[in-house]
Order: sequence, then structure tokens, then C-alpha cells
Amino acid sequence: MDSIDNNDDSELLAALLDGKLSGAERARAIKLLADSDEALELFASAARDERLARETPEPKVEPIWRHWKIALPIAAAAAITLAVFPRLGGVGRGRVQASEFASDLTKPRGSNGNRLVSLTSGWDSRWQENRGIVRVGTSPAGSAADSKRAFRLGVRTVDLQVALQRGDTAAAIHVLDDITETLSGVLYAEGVKETYARLKSTLGTVPLGESIDRAKSAEHDLHTFIHSPSFESAQWIGAADLAAQEHNAAFFESDHGIRFLRTKVVAGGLDSAAMGTLRRVDSLASQGLDDVTLNAVHDTLRKLIQARGN
Repeated sequence: MDSIDNNDDSELLAALLDGKLSGAERARAIKLLADSDEALELFASAARDERLARETPEPKVEPIWRHWKIALPIAAAAAITLAVFPRLGGVGRGRVQASEFASDLTKPRGSNGNRLVSLTSGWDSRWQENRGIVRVGTSPAGSAADSKRAFRLGVRTVDLQVALQRGDTAAAIHVLDDITETLSGVLYAEGVKETYARLKSTLGTVPLGESIDRAKSAEHDLHTFIHSPSFESAQWIGAADLAAQEHNAAFFESDHGIRFLRTKVVAGGLDSAAMGTLRRVDSLASQGLDDVTLNAVHDTLRKLIQARGN
């Protein structure tokens, strides 16, 4: 394979990072990153330097790519992280995915058939509109706006898997629209947004299992891009809220239930008010999960979701 110093390779990568590639050219550029340790090392270093420069403007950190024959745009760093970061740090390793939460919620139980059968129409309308969240790219990393957007997207990955596993195409389309709208205008998010747009365009034209797998892959890319504890916390909260609506006490008693809440979610990513809400859920669950308690859990989580995702 040609060296990364090859002008054609550099131009190809620059075009990829600017969001100008599609189809075979985009696949070839991604393969170059996957195959070339030199490209991986340079882009990983550039991504770290760019993020440091963004978070601490003074002194400025010069990205390593300025020594290349073609200077790649600063937008390259964060975009390319999506392609190379899983190889560097094992992002998501051991993480519970939205599909696993959804499986817990939708798998058959006794004579009642699939779970979540009694969800009322409009269950996927968590928020009335996409308001109150400024662009992540215009706010400091770790800011309240950044965390809110990550939270909303985390909830939506669960909603998407639930919709797909139930075969509810209309709800899946609604959730996908909200994901792409939430990502609109976010710096460096073009690649992730395109992935979800492609998923929407194929709904109904490919087998349901393939759409579920594509949603899993898209979630991995989104989680890598967002890289926020709020995202993972929100996935549990979104799943637990649906379980509470359905009076599904078994969810809270499973490995992904209250024990997961105590060992994973409370590790970080939420403000003190939200953590207080989750402690209340833990306390309610400890009293016994009858229908009355589950209604209270749902009401508590619903208010948290609306507050954190708006």
C-alpha cells in the first residue's frame, strides 16, 4: 500500500473528513484508515491535539497533520475519531447496548406474548419538540447543553431498538427523524447523521433483522462520537421508563435492572438533581414493585427524561 504521504491518499482522506465522499470512494478511504498504522497514528494524535486545543485555547496546540503535504481541515480530527477510536481504546467494550435493553423489554413473557404490547399510541413522543438544546459544537465539552444532547440521543437509541424489535416502522421513522434533527448542526456529526439517514431510507426495503443490526452499528458510531456518560445513563433511564409503563417488574429484577443502576449509571454523567431522582427510583424499587410503585417509578423517570432531554 502507498505511504500516507502519497498526495492521492491525503486528498482522499481530506475529502472524507470534509464529508465529500460517498459510496466506493468513502469505503476506500475508511479501508485506508483501517489498514494503515501510520494513518491511524497520525489521525489519533491529531484528534487528541485538536480536542486539547478546543478545550484549552491558550496555548494553541499545532495539529500534527500540518506537517503533511496537504493540510487537513481541523474538522478532520473529530470526524476521523469515529473511524479509528474503537481500535485505540475499545470504546463501548462491555457496555450494554440499546438492543439488549430492548430485548429485555420486548421478549415474550408467559401467555401475554410480546412485552410492551400495551404501550399507548405516541409512546415514542418523549418530547414535544427539539428545543432548548444549543449546538454541542458551540458549547464547551462537558457543558450542560452537551450533556443534555447526549442524554436525549441515549434515550432515542433505546426507543429506536424497541420500535424495530416491535416491528413499529412508523415509530422507528419518528425516532430516526428526532435523532437526525438532534444531530443537525453539531460540529463533525455529518458522518453519524448520514448513517442514521441511510438506516431510515432502507426501512421496509430490507429484512427487519438487518435494520436492527444496522441500528446497532449506528449506535456504536454514535456512542463513539458522543463519548459521554450521560449517553449510557440515558439508555438505562429510557428503558426503565418503558418497563415501568408496562408494569414489567422483571426488568428491574434482571441483570440490567436496579443492580445495573447501582453499579453503572450512578458512576457519573448526571447532575445532582438527576442523581437524586435515580436514588428515589432505587428507594421505590426496594419497597416492592407492584403496579402502584411502578406507576410512581414511571412518573419519576418521565419527568427526568423530559427535563434532561429538552
